[in-house]
Amino acid sequence: MRKQNLITISLLLNAVLLIRFSFRRWKLREQVNFINHEIARLNDSAANLQSYCDEATKSAKQVTQSLRTNFLQLKMMTEYTKRSQIRIKGVPERESEDLLIVLKDIFGEMGISISSRDISRVTRVATTTKQGTPRVIAAELSSQKLKTKVLIKASTALLDKPYAIQDDVTNHAMPESFAEVEKRDFPAGCGYIRSVSEPVTVAKSKKTFGAWLQDSVNTVAETTSNYVWILPHFYETNVVEEYASISDLRRRRIHKKYELPYSWAGTGHVVYDGCLYYAKFGSNEVIRYEFATQSMLKEKHIPRALYGNDAPYQWSGSTDIDLSADDESLYVIYATYENTMDIVLGQIDPVTLNLIRTWKTNWRKQWSGNAFVMCGVLYVLKKYDESNSVLSYAYDTEIMRYTRIQIPFTNKYEWNTMLEYNPRTKMIYAWDRGYLVTYNVTLSDEIAK
Repeated sequence: MRKQNLITISLLLNAVLLIRFSFRRWKLREQVNFINHEIARLNDSAANLQSYCDEATKSAKQVTQSLRTNFLQLKMMTEYTKRSQIRIKGVPERESEDLLIVLKDIFGEMGISISSRDISRVTRVATTTKQGTPRVIAAELSSQKLKTKVLIKASTALLDKPYAIQDDVTNHAMPESFAEVEKRDFPAGCGYIRSVSEPVTVAKSKKTFGAWLQDSVNTVAETTSNYVWILPHFYETNVVEEYASISDLRRRRIHKKYELPYSWAGTGHVVYDGCLYYAKFGSNEVIRYEFATQSMLKEKHIPRALYGNDAPYQWSGSTDIDLSADDESLYVIYATYENTMDIVLGQIDPVTLNLIRTWKTNWRKQWSGNAFVMCGVLYVLKKYDESNSVLSYAYDTEIMRYTRIQIPFTNKYEWNTMLEYNPRTKMIYAWDRGYLVTYNVTLSDEIAK
């Protein structure tokens, strides 16, 4: 009897354990189902959140693009309103001055007679200046035609005067509140220059002046990718030296010589996709010469570009017309009387040499030690003959804005007469008192100030 009771108790305990186990399994299944449900809900929420984020990002891009479009339109409209305006810098301030009379006297020195009807308005620009520096005179003339006449005359008639006349359009900059809209989206490998390294001396030439070049295009043939071309001196020379490598250049082992159809002017030449682009001496023409066929493929004049040392860099040397290349295009740096001998940057078609687009700056070319283009930005060297110089001016062609910068730049041998950026090697090339040097650059998403 006792044994039977033990069996019954054992069965009852097993039944209780089975029921408890089944209950726990059911509970766990419910918990698993709940967790799976919550995971599914979270996944749905995450998907919705991602969708919202994608829409927000898309909307933000659309808003930014719209702002940029409107910004450029606003900028062009603002510049249009300044189409008849000029700025006169350096005119001493006097108490109770009559600016209309001041303007008439200045214009009279240039041989231009005006009446009060020719001046719509004139005033001093109320901006802070350095101590002792007179405020700029801003004047709106009666027509754009008169403004152009004044700018052309001022380019030559005021060279020995302490004041200068400039186009007000090129001096205009949009307010800093537009800075976010003006931010550039650079392609990979591009950006603003943040710093320039100390120069590395590659070789030495017997000539104080000249240019040394390598092809600027990434698709250049492997057989010529290491080639170096030397264009010694800056005028009355038309023979180019070709070296198969920098090592051969150091040993002065010439691979080939090319006799060009015309002598070159200056030192601002470019080799671009197997062709040499240079300024023809005694003219404002640019030549495209192909090394492979040893022939001139194209000859084109740059409209209104000054030449013959009328608007060179500081050291003269027939550097009126300077060619430059970056990752996207080919450019020509020059000056015109219409822009008061300030730098004009032109984008040119590599095949036809036609000007695709031009940008007028407010920086005098003759004030410049040299200049080059990198990632769509024009950079100007302040001094060519000082060891511790700076890149002092930048003009961004994408947002059409200039910036005064201070990027240290070393002219090791204190006579830098050639400056070119090569987008293929990502280096700056220079010819400094006969020494052939290179510089590395460090980039940034924001322009240095």
